[in-house]
Amino acid sequence: MLIPKNRDSVGELIKKIPEMKNEIDEGDIDKPYVVFGLFAEYLKRNVLNEELVQRSFDLLNQFSDGEDPELANLVQVGVFESIAHDPQWQTLARQYLRPKAMWLFQNARRI
Repeated sequence: MLIPKNRDSVGELIKKIPEMKNEIDEGDIDKPYVVFGLFAEYLKRNVLNEELVQRSFDLLNQFSDGEDPELANLVQVGVFESIAHDPQWQTLARQYLRPKAMWLFQNARRI
């Protein structure tokens, strides 16, 4: 399993989306792909919460814009592959994602 160079990707997620803390089992805290998969499921359940969606996409933009390819992969595989085929998320992506994140989102749609 790839581990992002920024090993605190889970910590950054919890910092930006503190409500995720209740969604993560203690044993999964050091498994970023598991945590980001849970994050994708949490987003799907809360798609109508515009403030949460905007904060989440801000974080995903931040991770996508960085220099760490493993972190970008975490965004694509952990989150975008779960939501990219949903028309509602496609609309939200066009609204909130910057170019690098949108590229990852589009790649996830091809899978």
